[in-house]
Amino acid sequence: MIGKREFLRLFGGVGAAAWAGAATGTPAMDDGRSGAHCLLVWGHGLSLSSADPARLQLAATADFTHRVTGASFSTNRLLIPFPLPPATAGRPPRIAAIRLRFRVGEGARLEDVALNDGEVRVARHEGLAQINCDWSEERVEFSGLPAIRTALGLSLGVAFAATEREFELGAIGVELVA
Repeated sequence: MIGKREFLRLFGGVGAAAWAGAATGTPAMDDGRSGAHCLLVWGHGLSLSSADPARLQLAATADFTHRVTGASFSTNRLLIPFPLPPATAGRPPRIAAIRLRFRVGEGARLEDVALNDGEVRVARHEGLAQINCDWSEERVEFSGLPAIRTALGLSLGVAFAATEREFELGAIGVELVA
C-alpha cells in the first residue's frame, strides 16, 4: 500500500483534499485488491451528447440532471466527457470503477458502460440491464485498471421500448487508483 506522501505526489491538490475527505466527503479508500489507495472524483452537471440525436425525442437538463427520452424501439449511446486530475510523475491515472447515479423509466434500459481514452475504447462493461429504478447508484468495476493517457470519455448504452422511455443521469463518480 502506498503512503500518504506518495498518494499526494501522484494526485497533487486533488489528492490532498480527498485524503483529508474535504473535497467530496469521501476519503481516499483501499480498493480491496492491491492495497493501493483510490481517489473517488464526482462529476455533477457534466455535458452530455448523443451518438445519434435523431433517435432522441427529448434531451433536457434541469438542476444538474440530464433527462433523455428515446424514440420507440431504439438504442443509443450517451457520450460524457469527464475531467481528470493531470498525470504526474509520468504515470497516467488508472480507472478502478465508475459510479453512476441515475433513474430509469419502465420503457428504458441502461445496458453497458464504456471507457474511452480520447478516441480509443479501453474498457467496456456489458450486461447491466438496469430497468425501472428510481434514483439508484450503480458501481461498475473494470478489470485490468485501464490507464487514461489523453482524456476520459464515458459512453452509456441505453435502449428504449414503446412507452415511458425516459433515462435520467444525475452524477458520475470515477475511482482512480494510485
